[in-house]
Amino acid sequence: MKHAAARVLFGVVVAVLWTGVLVLGVVFWGRWEFESSLVNNRFIQARYGGGDWPLTADTELDPAKLDIAEREKWIGPGKSLQPVPLTAEQQRDRWLARTRHFVGLPEPLRYTFARMYRVDVYAADDRGRVMKRYPEELAAPDGVPAGEILPGALATLLEVAPGAADENPLWVMDPARTGSPPWAIRFQQGQVVHEAASGSASERATRFLFVPRNVDPPEHSLWDSEYFAMRPYYLEDDPPPGPGQPRGAFISINNVGLRDYDVVLPKPPDVCRVLCIGASTTYEGMHNLLTYPAFVEYLLNRKIGTRRVDVINAGVSGMNSAKHRVKMADYLFLQPDIVVFYLGANDVMHVVYPTMKIWLDGPRQLLSLRPVKRVLWRIVLPDEPEIDSRIRNIQQDLKAVAEGFLARGVQVVFCTFAAPDPDLLTAEERSYLEYCIEREWGGDQCSYAAYYYLLSRYNLGLRQMSDSLGAPCIPVAESVNSGLKWFGDICHMRNPGIEKKARVIAEALEPLVGTCPGNVTRSSAGIPRNGSTGN
Repeated sequence: MKHAAARVLFGVVVAVLWTGVLVLGVVFWGRWEFESSLVNNRFIQARYGGGDWPLTADTELDPAKLDIAEREKWIGPGKSLQPVPLTAEQQRDRWLARTRHFVGLPEPLRYTFARMYRVDVYAADDRGRVMKRYPEELAAPDGVPAGEILPGALATLLEVAPGAADENPLWVMDPARTGSPPWAIRFQQGQVVHEAASGSASERATRFLFVPRNVDPPEHSLWDSEYFAMRPYYLEDDPPPGPGQPRGAFISINNVGLRDYDVVLPKPPDVCRVLCIGASTTYEGMHNLLTYPAFVEYLLNRKIGTRRVDVINAGVSGMNSAKHRVKMADYLFLQPDIVVFYLGANDVMHVVYPTMKIWLDGPRQLLSLRPVKRVLWRIVLPDEPEIDSRIRNIQQDLKAVAEGFLARGVQVVFCTFAAPDPDLLTAEERSYLEYCIEREWGGDQCSYAAYYYLLSRYNLGLRQMSDSLGAPCIPVAESVNSGLKWFGDICHMRNPGIEKKARVIAEALEPLVGTCPGNVTRSSAGIPRNGSTGN
């Protein structure tokens, strides 16, 4: 018995030792692979060391081929080569539209609204008691007498006559109360009082006071509100290059804080205006004329043979579906006939993926090893129905934006979101994408395979949403399938990829452009809606 027990103990010790050796081997292998890639991977060296991109491809969007004068012949008629700043009246109207939109937002997004637009919003009852403040809760949530908080501003709440909301739900007061017309407002000091005109009796009694915070953005900054709104008329020559792109880019922001030529408002007659909504993958390009919306505009107007179509680049880096919903009033202010949505990576990696980290916290150290996470990534994620449920929850904000446009007669078009095809990647390309994921997106527990899988489920949700709304869905992901010849990282494209994406979208928009403005059809004839590339 003693000998048998000794043999069992010896076997256990040997197994433990070999397991330890195996784990150490995997650890050292993972570390060696990581360190080796930093030194030997040409894509990592090009991206983070300033070298040339290892792959080249001919493209019409080559900056060296850009003929600005020729391209400007085909810009939309609702754009201006000369500055046309918004008038004080237009700025007022845009702010009033924002305040109306605020009242209809879900409670969590009201906080986002206040943070992004840099305003303090006070909600008061019909007696002037402050019940809530956005973006932060008040210390006394049961209500504070108006006279004890911002007495000068909140006093205006008490002066709105009962029942006034039934006739004119929006009141704007001059802060000095000098007897100027009621629509005169100085945004740096003014207050906007809004009494909801619909909903329950308690909602009708709620008034909202908007007080700008007067927080000036840093000097020489692109941002008016970081990752939400850009500073009008900002210029930057040779900013840091985008992934896979050379130096020499140029950024110019227009009158409404977008990367495009100035937008003429109101929209001229007989103009079809297309608004491209997205994030950095819509904003990207080495020149304003080398973005995908600008090239779509060029292709469509040249195809028609006359300047009839505006395609406005409304891409802002860092945007996700929730922030697009908050910004809805700004989009409507531009008077679009067609809206194109191209977004996905920020929703997947900054919203969906973090909700799944509970599954990843246990094996955190194990999954930080590349050899392990390449094998185990699917095992540690939730099952497919759970993933799809989380994605549908995130996409509810996008659906609400689309429904808002459709209710106003604006044609909505979705695009599936493209990424480098894993089946077309070399080992060196995959190693680079793993490094991008670790350094810039999901942390060291996430793998590129996990991202690509989650994105495929996100695209499935987009196609299902487009079907439910009767809206077209352009198969960009299925058409722009390449490795790092077209892509610069897990989602951003190089010039050849931007050109390909623009051509796919322009071809799909042709039948819709022919029916607008003023007679935009909801039909999606000519555009595949099931994710296939068509014939």
